[in-house]
Amino acid sequence: MSSMNALDVYRKALRELSDRHTHELPRKLSEIEQEWDRALAAGGERNIVSGLQRMAHGFDAASSVLGLPQLAAPARRLAASLASLLACNEPLIPTNIQRIEALIAELRIAARTTAGWQGDPPGEHCRTEGSGTPDLPREVREATPPPVVPSAPNDTTPPRMLYVLEKDPHVATMLATQLAPFGYSIETRDTSEALVEALVGAAPYAVILDPDTPGVGLATARAIASPRGSISSRAPVIFVSDRSDIDARLESVRAGAVAYFPKPLRVTDLVDKLDALSQREFPEPYRVMIVDGEAARADLCRAVLHEVGMEVSLVLDPMQLVTMLGDFNPELLLIALKLPECGGDEIAQVVHQIPSYVSLPVVFLSEHWNLDRQIGLMNVGGDALLPLPLQASQLIATVIARVERYRTLSALMQHDSLTGLLNHSRLHQYVEIESLRALRQNHPLSFAMIDIDHFKSVNDQFGHPVGDRVLKNLARFLRQNLRKSDIVGRYGGEEFAVVLTDTDGPDALAVLAKLCSDFAMVEHDADGTRISVSFSAGVATMSAVPSARELVLAADRALYEAKRRGRNQAVLWGDQEPPKVLPALVSGT
Repeated sequence: MSSMNALDVYRKALRELSDRHTHELPRKLSEIEQEWDRALAAGGERNIVSGLQRMAHGFDAASSVLGLPQLAAPARRLAASLASLLACNEPLIPTNIQRIEALIAELRIAARTTAGWQGDPPGEHCRTEGSGTPDLPREVREATPPPVVPSAPNDTTPPRMLYVLEKDPHVATMLATQLAPFGYSIETRDTSEALVEALVGAAPYAVILDPDTPGVGLATARAIASPRGSISSRAPVIFVSDRSDIDARLESVRAGAVAYFPKPLRVTDLVDKLDALSQREFPEPYRVMIVDGEAARADLCRAVLHEVGMEVSLVLDPMQLVTMLGDFNPELLLIALKLPECGGDEIAQVVHQIPSYVSLPVVFLSEHWNLDRQIGLMNVGGDALLPLPLQASQLIATVIARVERYRTLSALMQHDSLTGLLNHSRLHQYVEIESLRALRQNHPLSFAMIDIDHFKSVNDQFGHPVGDRVLKNLARFLRQNLRKSDIVGRYGGEEFAVVLTDTDGPDALAVLAKLCSDFAMVEHDADGTRISVSFSAGVATMSAVPSARELVLAADRALYEAKRRGRNQAVLWGDQEPPKVLPALVSGT
């Protein structure tokens, strides 16, 4: 998801939240008036007045963050007057009563103007039974639906369905065979009419279309691919054709195809494109950690960010921040400058002392904003300073910009340039983090070392470009066939590594054995020649070793044992036991 697309989505969600807030104004105002009636009936009982002050403060905070200053201002004056009564222990004498009722009347007028109702606001029928006097702004807390950003598919997601209309049945069969290991299944259609009928009923993940198939033609292809066509269920369309001239490519662009591949088709290129579609379909939600000792303000920020689809974690005690970082792994810290026990700038510097978080973006919140303050915070690792009270649009735009930049830089610094997997150093950091977490939470953790069998002979016989293609295919294969929670990296050369979270040794062994078997059946294009390559794997578990370092060494020893026993198999290194061996189903190559 690009930052522009993300901002459009988040702005839409923010408008919806603001509309719900406006729609609920009659009920919210009725609750404030009801609480005031209770305060009068109780002779100004302090707890009731305190609850009313919190309600007014929450009304002010929610209206401010949602960009409704005409509502925020009278609510703020009401909250300030009530706070003054509480601070001075003033009784509810007629003068004070008149002042409070005048402020409530001012708030009623502002609410009526904003919501557009006629006459007096609705009364009892708008009140929520048992509403009480919550510490947090209920108007935000209640109006928080599921995130609008689509989540990634879970671990049990079935293979992605592709519709194929291809004139050559051999090509269709080849696609079905070669795409299956990467998580794609195929349904073929013999005619354009059959394809159109299928698309009307349900949209597949994508359509692979040969425009040269008899009876298809450009008009039919355009009806299938173009957003302006007549097919009710849409799916991205990829053209595969015998032609490679510019006219054919222009026709595909005009028809609305998302990609064009000339034959003979290189399946790895097709999978690259399908994977790119997956990343566009399932963008990862931004992960934001809020560090603020004021619970009401922190919860309000969380509600706004969650409303637009971000994952948010709250840290009310800054002394717990370092411990919580590893469990949540945030992409941005939102820190109040004024914190209990320390300053926000101080805790940010502590975080940046940790190698894993040295580049983590930090946005500070402060009631006192000026240019000199902003420059000073930049010198201690701050990326931005947001003034309080917050504006939701400014908060969201700031988070998007910083997280998108962080993701781009992280991808360059932490990932291998050839395979896109985690590089050696970042992989070791994850092993350390997950090992400590497994020990702390008493959860199982396994680690696997993978090495491609006879890889040197592939490079010697077919050249390094083909070897690079095999490395990329294995990387893609591992990503497609492991869980989202598993961590995959390139250890170096033809060696890869996998961290399998919440997985014990026998289960990890079964996973790696199946991966061995399935990958050995994948065919790789070697400039017109189809070749098969296998790999060996060594598995170790935290239950058998005392530290992350020993975990890696044990997996490496198990990998050596797998090579010694004939390759193309997975070996589990046991605790004080001989290695357990589970051969893959396909013989070594």
